[in-house]
Amino acid sequence: MKDMPVAKVRNFALLGHTGSGKTTLLDALLFKLGATDRKGSPEQGTSFADWTEEEKERKLTIWAKPFEMVYSSPTLGRHELTVLDTPGYADYYGQVIAATTVADAGVLLVDATAGIQVGTQRAWRRLEALNLPRAIVISGVDRDNAHFDATLAAIQSAWGPRCRPVTAPAGEGLTRLLAPNPPAEVAEQRNALIEAAAARPAPHGRPGLTSGAFPGKIRTKIPGRGPPPGWPQWRPPPP
Repeated sequence: MKDMPVAKVRNFALLGHTGSGKTTLLDALLFKLGATDRKGSPEQGTSFADWTEEEKERKLTIWAKPFEMVYSSPTLGRHELTVLDTPGYADYYGQVIAATTVADAGVLLVDATAGIQVGTQRAWRRLEALNLPRAIVISGVDRDNAHFDATLAAIQSAWGPRCRPVTAPAGEGLTRLLAPNPPAEVAEQRNALIEAAAARPAPHGRPGLTSGAFPGKIRTKIPGRGPPPGWPQWRPPPP
């Protein structure tokens, strides 16, 4: 990965309340992208992220740690991902400050069984203070007491309608809202996403979405030099 162009490197931090699934998601990413040969589990003490004896004993993340992996896409090519796992427990918030200072973006996890919690709000405020690009993952949607729609409504109530799902539960799995021919049960969410994108001002004078037929697939252009717009390489921490 040392030969990967800088324009194809993505650095982001996983943030959220303790127990929201940050380390579980990281272990899944490491396994899915071929960085490990098995899927680790924080609960079973086999996580590749929570590898210290103290973390295994407490079954929680104490230190922020970076992990590298490669994501390959038929349309976008190969990208190097550096994912920073961070603690959710309030006593270790200093690790969150350190990780977000060097990250280019944040991925905020919200537990579908618990909704927005104190640690979730603290992480969001940190991302806002740094003006970092961010995505939200609603975790634990496969649990019996999970409430995806209620959690999504709480997120939009707290942080506005700009928080739009691009993937949603459908049937017994998940579906991408912009995939060709998605299930009818997600049609309303798909239309809302398309309308929100069409109403957004076009950046840098580029043509935005217009009314009429919407393509089933969106292609994202990766600039030839430097990070994409919205991914600053460095910024001073807030006072």
